[in-house]
Amino acid sequence: MRIVFKFLFALSLASLTACPAQTTTPTVGKLEVKISGLPSGTNASVNVTGPAGFKQALTATKTLSDLTAGSYSVTAANVTAGGKNYGASVTGTPATVTAGGSSSASVVYGALRTITGKLLNGAGQPVTAASLTGSGTTLSVKLLGSSVTIAVDSTGGFTLADVPATYSLAVLVFQTQGQNGRIATVYQGLTRANPTLTIFASGQPVETSNAPVEGKITGGLGFPTTSITSTWVALTVPKAVSPYSNYFSPVDASTGSYFTSATWLGSDPVAANLQALQFSADNSGKIMAYHGYVQQSINLTKQVFVPGQPTVVTKQDLALLPVTVGNVKGAITWPTGITTPEYDVNTIALLGGSNPIGFPLSPANGSAPVTGVAPTGFDQLVPLVAGAKFMQIAGIREKTGSGSFGSRVSSTVWKSVTSGANTDITVPTPVDLTLPGDATSQVGVSTTFSWKAFTGGVHRLSVYPSPPGATPIGIQVITAGSSTTIPDLSAYGFSLSESSIHVWYVEGFAPYSSIDAATDTAGLKLPFSSTPLSDTAYSTSATRSFITAP
Repeated sequence: MRIVFKFLFALSLASLTACPAQTTTPTVGKLEVKISGLPSGTNASVNVTGPAGFKQALTATKTLSDLTAGSYSVTAANVTAGGKNYGASVTGTPATVTAGGSSSASVVYGALRTITGKLLNGAGQPVTAASLTGSGTTLSVKLLGSSVTIAVDSTGGFTLADVPATYSLAVLVFQTQGQNGRIATVYQGLTRANPTLTIFASGQPVETSNAPVEGKITGGLGFPTTSITSTWVALTVPKAVSPYSNYFSPVDASTGSYFTSATWLGSDPVAANLQALQFSADNSGKIMAYHGYVQQSINLTKQVFVPGQPTVVTKQDLALLPVTVGNVKGAITWPTGITTPEYDVNTIALLGGSNPIGFPLSPANGSAPVTGVAPTGFDQLVPLVAGAKFMQIAGIREKTGSGSFGSRVSSTVWKSVTSGANTDITVPTPVDLTLPGDATSQVGVSTTFSWKAFTGGVHRLSVYPSPPGATPIGIQVITAGSSTTIPDLSAYGFSLSESSIHVWYVEGFAPYSSIDAATDTAGLKLPFSSTPLSDTAYSTSATRSFITAP
C-alpha cells in the first residue's frame, strides 16, 4: 500500500507541476467590424483581408476571432435597397490585431447623392487646368475609394453622382514639365452637397486685363513734403488676379506725381477704386499723424501693349481731404511654451468700403521687443475715413527655428477692432507636432501623423520630398481632426517615393467648426495671402522629416 500511495502522490505532484503550461501566452486576437446605416433586412457588402491570404465577407456586424496578429483591411462595396443606392464610410482601417488583443473597425452606410462643387485658388479665383502654370498640366477630382474621374469645367466646377453621406475628395494637379510636379490636396470628412475646395497650386488665369493709371496729388501738407511724411496711392479692382494685385504705391515726395496699375480677371471693363493717404511716422516707422485722404471711383478698360506705340494711361488727379483720427487699443494675452519668443503687433486699416485694401498703420514687422518680453497690449492712432474698418494683428513665433529645417513655430490672430473701444485679444497656442518623431523611418500609408489641435480650427498636413527632385509629389490633407494617415493615392499615380526623405508640417486655420464650414462658398481662407476681413487665426508647426519604407 505504501508503494501505491507514493506512486499516487508522485503522480499528483507531476500534474501540479504541469499546470503552468496550460496558461500559455495567446497567439491570436479579435477584430470587431461594426456595420450600420442600411435598411432593416438589407445585407451589407463588406470584405476583411489580412495576413497569410485571409479573406472573409461580412453582411452584418460581426466579431472575427482567432485572427493571426497583423494588419487587416476593411472595405465596403455599394448596396442597393428599396430603389436607393447606399455607400459606406469605413473608419479604423487598416486595423492592427495583436495577440490576445481586440481591435475594431466601423462601416457606416448612407444613401448616395449627387454633389456639385467648385475649385478656387488662394486668391478666391476659379481653378481650371488651363489656369495652372506649367506645360502639360492636368487637373482632376477623385472621390476616395472610387476610380471615377471627375471632370472640372471652365469655371472650376464639377459634379459627381453616387456620393455617400460622408466622403473625402482629392484634387490632383499633374504637370509633365516644370518644377511643380504632382500635388494632391485631400479634403477629409466632407458631408455638404456643394463643397468649395481651395487648392494651393500655382497658376494664373488664362485671360487677364491690365490698366495703368497716373496723376497728381494735391492737398494735405502739400509737395514737396518733409522727410517724415509719406503719401501712398492704392488702386483696387474687383476680380483681382491675386491678393497682391491690390497694393499701395508711393507718391513722389517732391512733385506729388504717382503711377500705378491694376490687373483683373477677364477682359470686361471694371469700376476701380483709387485711394490716396498722407501720413507722418516716427523713426521706428509707426504712424503718428494723418494729413489727408481721398478715394475716387474710376472706370478702367483693358490696355494692350503694342511694340512701338505709346501705352494708353488713364489720367486721374486727386485732392486730399482732411482726416479726423481716433485710436484702437486693448490688452493681449500670449500663449506660453515657446522658449525664445518674438512678437508682432500691427494695426491694419481696411480702406475703400466694399472693395477694401489693407494698409499697415505700424511698422511692417511690428514692434521689436527684447526676446522673451511680451507686449502687454496695443494703442494705435487710426484714420476715421468713410467705410474704414480696422484689424489688429497679434503674432508670436520662435526667434530661432527648430525641427529638421529650422522652421519656426508661430500663431497669429487678426481681430476686428473699433476706434474708441477696448478690445482684448487672446493668441491661441501654436500647432505642436506629436507623432511621428523627427527622422522616423519605415513611414507609410498606415503611419499615424498626430498633433495638438489648433483651437477652433481645421488643419492642413503637408508632405513633400526633400530634396524635391525633377517631378516631386506633394500631398496635402485638410482635416478637422488632430491625427490622420497619408491617403493611399497610388491608384491615381500619387505615391511617395520609397526609401526617401520627406518633410512634413501642420498648419491651423480658424475659426472653422468643421470641414464643411471651411468649404462653404468662400472656401478655405488664407490670412497670409491678404488681410482678412473678419476675425481669423493661423498657426504653423515646426517641420519634421521622415523616411518612407522601402
